[in-house]
Amino acid sequence: MKAGKWTLIIVEIEGFNLLVPTSYRDATNEKIDAHTGGCGPGGLGDYLVPDTNWGESMFLACRPHDWMYWEGETPEDKVIADLVFIWNMLIVIQTIPYTPYGIEDQTLDIIRLRRIMTYYTAVSYGGGRSFSKGVTPKKEDIEYKFLVNDTEPKDPRNR
Repeated sequence: MKAGKWTLIIVEIEGFNLLVPTSYRDATNEKIDAHTGGCGPGGLGDYLVPDTNWGESMFLACRPHDWMYWEGETPEDKVIADLVFIWNMLIVIQTIPYTPYGIEDQTLDIIRLRRIMTYYTAVSYGGGRSFSKGVTPKKEDIEYKFLVNDTEPKDPRNR
């Protein structure tokens, strides 16, 4: 499927059928490692945005997203990268159900879905600096600002 500058394909990566650009599929592991990180922006940000989501690794979903941020050029490319990111996180969560007692328990999946919406919201609204620099967020110090007047937090219930 053509999306922005990329041709996106489904590739099986470690048992997950993830959506990735052909350039990611064709790249060497060394090149992918050089231009991708984990889910967090590095430093304290890795504590706030861990690679795991209630025991499920989101690392495989984060790497194509970092790659697309590195390659992307236009605002449309950023939107596509962010949508591919949430798609891949959904695939990771839904591919292997949490079954601690041999029965499918979707409670944990619901909590995981809530967290991936937080991840998506963070990159959708806060990932612009990383995207515009074409660098891996892991290798950059991201300046955190409040959304209202850049000075004080606003209660999200009063929007």
